[in-house]
Amino acid sequence: GGSGGEAGGGDGDGGKRRRKSMMDGKKAKQAKEEMDLHNKRRQETKSSLQWSELISLAACHFKAFDRPGKVYEMSSFAEGKAAKFSRSLAGEWVEYNKRQLSRIYPRGTRIDSSNLDPVPCWGSGCQLVALNFQTGDAPMHLNDGRFLENGGCGYVLKPPSMRGTGPPMAPVRLLVEVLSCQRLPRPSA
Repeated sequence: GGSGGEAGGGDGDGGKRRRKSMMDGKKAKQAKEEMDLHNKRRQETKSSLQWSELISLAACHFKAFDRPGKVYEMSSFAEGKAAKFSRSLAGEWVEYNKRQLSRIYPRGTRIDSSNLDPVPCWGSGCQLVALNFQTGDAPMHLNDGRFLENGGCGYVLKPPSMRGTGPPMAPVRLLVEVLSCQRLPRPSA
């Protein structure tokens, strides 16, 4: 042995072998961790595929009210289109929502993350009304209150008339008589 021998941890052949063995051990450990992660992802993918075989919604384009789709198909509508259907084709829109899933989303020009009023959509039987949860405005408060009805689980069963299992709802006409008005703002001149 020379002055930089193995016992001193120098650059002798034994020190090189130990360092190489340590590096090989680290690489083997890293390779095992990567393989374990890969196997875990495969198992998760396999289980998610099994779930997707049980529960599946297919997005499809809306064709027409008189052309029903399959029970697992869902169409998406911008809030403007949904509002138009609610105003001018209310009966057809409600009937469509009895047999098809519809998802309503906010118009793309809502760059301030404001929300649409979900009540007309719910009143037409729409199943999914997308809201911007980061905005705590009146529509979000309506949504929170609506889903408190079923313990906040995110699902509330529609009334029988909206599901096609009960008699149709008769329109309600309200007559409001104003008895007194105070502190109303004056119209600007």
